[in-house]
Amino acid sequence: MQNAIDFTFTGYLVVFCIDYLGWTNALGAMLTSVAFFSRLLGTLSGIFLVRYIQTHHMLLISTIVSTAGFIGLTISAHAYFDAGIWISVCAIGIPFGLMWPNLLSWINENLIPFGSEMASLFNVTAYPGALLAPLLFGYMMEEISLLWFTYLCCLKSVVLVINVIIMFFYTVPRETKL
Repeated sequence: MQNAIDFTFTGYLVVFCIDYLGWTNALGAMLTSVAFFSRLLGTLSGIFLVRYIQTHHMLLISTIVSTAGFIGLTISAHAYFDAGIWISVCAIGIPFGLMWPNLLSWINENLIPFGSEMASLFNVTAYPGALLAPLLFGYMMEEISLLWFTYLCCLKSVVLVINVIIMFFYTVPRETKL
C-alpha cells in the first residue's frame, strides 16, 4: 500500500500541479524535486531517530503525519493555496522516507527474519499494487476530476494508518512469543 501511494504521488504530482493548479512545468518539477528531497531528509533523519524511537512507534507516527499531509494537500488544492501545497508536500515526503525502512525493520522484529527469500517475496507481493494504482489514479483524474488525485491519496493513506494501528496493537515481538 505504501509503495502504491509513493509511486502514484510522485508520478502524478506534476500533472496535478500543471493541469489543476495551472502551474508552469518548471514549478511542478520543482515541487516534485522538493518531494524527493524531503523524502531524502526523512530517510537520513531515520538513521538517527531509530536509536531513540522504537520501530513501531516511528511507523505509526510517520503514517499519521503523512495522512495529515495528504489532508492538508487536499484542503490546499481546494483553496488554491500554493504555500499550503508546498508545506503539505514536505509533510508528506519526510515521513515517506521513514516508512519503507521501518516497515522492513518491523517485519524483521515482529514477524519473521528478513532474509533474501523474504525480501524477494515481499517485493513480488508489494509491487503489483504499485503498478496498478496509476491506472486507477489516471482514470479517476481524467474521467471525473483532477482532485481525485488528492482524494485517492488521502483514502489510501487512511487505510495505511488503519493497517499500522492494527499491526501496532495485534503483534508481539518475536522474542516474547510463546
